[in-house]
Amino acid sequence: MEGIAGKVVAKTSGGNISINNSSADFNASTSGGNISLENIDGKLDVATSGGNINAEELRNGLSARTSGGNINLAKVQGNTNVSTSGGEIKLDEMSGSVRATTSGGSIKADLISLTEKLELKTTGGSINATIPSGLGLDLDLKASNINPTPPGFVGTVKKELVKGQLNGGGILVQLSTSGGNILLKYR
Repeated sequence: MEGIAGKVVAKTSGGNISINNSSADFNASTSGGNISLENIDGKLDVATSGGNINAEELRNGLSARTSGGNINLAKVQGNTNVSTSGGEIKLDEMSGSVRATTSGGSIKADLISLTEKLELKTTGGSINATIPSGLGLDLDLKASNINPTPPGFVGTVKKELVKGQLNGGGILVQLSTSGGNILLKYR
């Protein structure tokens, strides 16, 4: 689908869904295919039972779910809420508030701006996140091993737990993995 405006509901039992160059609000689902999204101004709510979700240049956030695939996002602005039961999540040049969960893979996130919260959770992999420096943050990190905390952090610091405030607190950064490490970097 390309160049559509308004509100759209799209469903398929076994095929792929591709939406490009649109200002429409989409609710799209497929039982067995991949979902591809590019250059969209509208609100998006998408789901697939067996495929990957790939998106780039979204300006009004994304709600996306897959049961068996990977999620790859780039240049998404606004509120993003994504989940997969069996894949990896890669988030590149994100802006806004982000929630991403997976049961079976690693999460890599690069945020160029952060507004309300960053919540990344996995049970089967590591978390590697890069966020802007200088922000007031409420850190809540749990993992097998967590990289050193930045200067100015006030709170609890252990090998497997970091909880407290950075730069006076503010934006919630909640990262959790039971089967891997956390590397949180600041740019």
